[in-house]
Amino acid sequence: MVYKGNVSYKNDDVNYVRVNPAVEAKIARLDPNIAQLSFVDNAGNDIAIPVGMLLVLQASGAPAARVGNVFFMTWVDNYVLLVNGVEMCRFENQKQQAIGGGVELDARIVQV
Repeated sequence: MVYKGNVSYKNDDVNYVRVNPAVEAKIARLDPNIAQLSFVDNAGNDIAIPVGMLLVLQASGAPAARVGNVFFMTWVDNYVLLVNGVEMCRFENQKQQAIGGGVELDARIVQV
């Protein structure tokens, strides 16, 4: 696994993971324990969760909490982002989540 960044629950940095040429997953802290994962187009506009995209808890495979077009993560659990049932990347607990995936994974961070 190659690590491409981390999601911190200690600051307001926003992380992005490229899903496809037109869509990125956007991961942002809501409070010291919860982050949200949503999706944006190349112009940064919020969009619906792409078809076939699912965030699950790594330990059980159960779907992560979701409200509308936003998935929620806590620093306690590890998560897997699936595309049509295939792992795209993982978010691994370190009181931040390291963003890991194959060498082709395109991820970036915007420091706030």
